[in-house]
Amino acid sequence: MISTNMALQRNPMATEMNPVLRPFADNPAAFKAVGVSIWAVANFTLFKIAQNHPRRATFIAMALTSAEIAITAHNVNVAQATRH
Repeated sequence: MISTNMALQRNPMATEMNPVLRPFADNPAAFKAVGVSIWAVANFTLFKIAQNHPRRATFIAMALTSAEIAITAHNVNVAQATRH
């Protein structure tokens, strides 16, 4: 969320790519509320999956973490693009 907000504020050409969050990109409170809700549902779902399928939950958590790292790196690059 922090890197997305940074990119959207610093780079006028930046746009929210997540189709679920895109409608809320112009409203910071709604954007954060929806983003946190998605995060909470994902983590609760992982918790429930882990009860019966711990390896599967671990794999999903690793994939989500990898995606989050890639998205954050992309957002930082987009935010810094205005400095060059």
